[in-house]
Amino acid sequence: MQPSAYSNYCTPPDYVKRSITTTYVLYLVAIFVWLFLIVGVIWAYRKRREAVGTMYYDHYQYLIITFWYTFLLPIAGFMLFMLSMMIEDKKWQVIEMGGAMLSMAMMIIPLIWFIYRSIAGWLKLQSGQNVSPTSLF
Repeated sequence: MQPSAYSNYCTPPDYVKRSITTTYVLYLVAIFVWLFLIVGVIWAYRKRREAVGTMYYDHYQYLIITFWYTFLLPIAGFMLFMLSMMIEDKKWQVIEMGGAMLSMAMMIIPLIWFIYRSIAGWLKLQSGQNVSPTSLF
């Protein structure tokens, strides 16, 4: 008989799984109302202590990292957009357009990535699988 992939983890209480499910639900609702993303990450930071030593701790780390990438990349994209719009010289127009396109990608791609990670993480949670907090997908 082969050892379980989670043999290094202790058996978590049921409320820990429900707490993580709540966080995933908050993240998925945040697709429509961004305030829930802030509530979700605060919830994840507060509750992850309860999951230390369980496979669910990685889910909390996964959610927290997802938040920070989803939060910071669009801000950087907006700053790049504002910077590219300040260029007034005609000879730099190509750089202005490239900066605007890159900044739009920096604002849209994290949203798609956020939706993917939220759904994929929740599905792995429901099937009892672990997630890798440091992987991009």
